[in-house]
Parts: sequence; C-alpha cells; structure tokens
Amino acid sequence: MRPESGAVGKPLAEIDLPTNTGAVIVAIVRGDSNVVVPNPDEVIREGDLIELAGSSESVAAAARLLNAPGCIAEPMVSV
Repeated sequence: MRPESGAVGKPLAEIDLPTNTGAVIVAIVRGDSNVVVPNPDEVIREGDLIELAGSSESVAAAARLLNAPGCIAEPMVSV
C-alpha cells in the first residue's frame, strides 16, 4: 500500500471487501513476513502487498474500491 492510501491504518473489518466487492484478502505480504489468512482486526500498513481471491469481477471491484479517490489509494494487487 502506498503511504497516501486511505486503507493504511485501517483494520480489514472497516474496509470490508467481502461485503462490498465479493473479493477476500487471502494474504498480506509485509516486508520479509506474510500474514496468511489475516483476521478482521489486522491493520493495513504502508508497503503491504495485498493478495486477493475471488472472481475476476470481484477482484476488479476490490481494486476499484482500493483505488477510490479520497478513500483508499492505489494498492499493489496480486491476482
């Protein structure tokens, strides 16, 4: 995640991609470590690489949500 991302500092429960898009975050790559199957309380940090799972449409919707101006800026999304 870029420093200007609105998702940085927010827990996954607040972002709520499954409800809003149908996509789920299956892992977060964070520096030299991974958070596999993150829990809803996991907070997005600057530099996180978010790995998504879902249909093509739901992953695209999640990317749009994560890219929404003024909400959550451009993530690094792995499909």
